[in-house]
Amino acid sequence: MKKLLFICLFVLGFATTAVAQNKKMIAKAEKKIEKINTQITSVDSSLALSDAQKEQITAIEIKTAKAIKALRKEISDKDELKEKVKELNKEAGKEISKNVLTKKQRKARSTYRKQNKN
Repeated sequence: MKKLLFICLFVLGFATTAVAQNKKMIAKAEKKIEKINTQITSVDSSLALSDAQKEQITAIEIKTAKAIKALRKEISDKDELKEKVKELNKEAGKEISKNVLTKKQRKARSTYRKQNKN
C-alpha cells in the first residue's frame, strides 16, 4: 500500500513539473506576442495581431523553447550553446516575420525598430 501511494505521488509530482514547464513556455510566448503587437500597433493601431496569428506565434515560440531545452541537455560549452540559441531565436524571428505577419505588419514593425534603435 505504501509503495502504491509513493508511486502515485511520484507520478503526480512529475506531471505537475511538466505542466509548470509548459506554463512557463506559454507565458514567455505571450510576452513575445505582446512585444510584437506593441511594436506593430505603435506605428498603426489597425494592424494588431489577429487571434490566429497569436496562436501561430505561440506555436513557434513553444517549438523554439523546446529546441533550446534539448540543446541545453546536449551542449555543455556555454559559448557554443549561446551561439546555437541565438541561431534558433533568429530562425524563429524569421519564421514569424515571413509566415505569420502580413506585409503591412512587417513594415510597421520595421518602422518601429528603426525609430527606437539605440
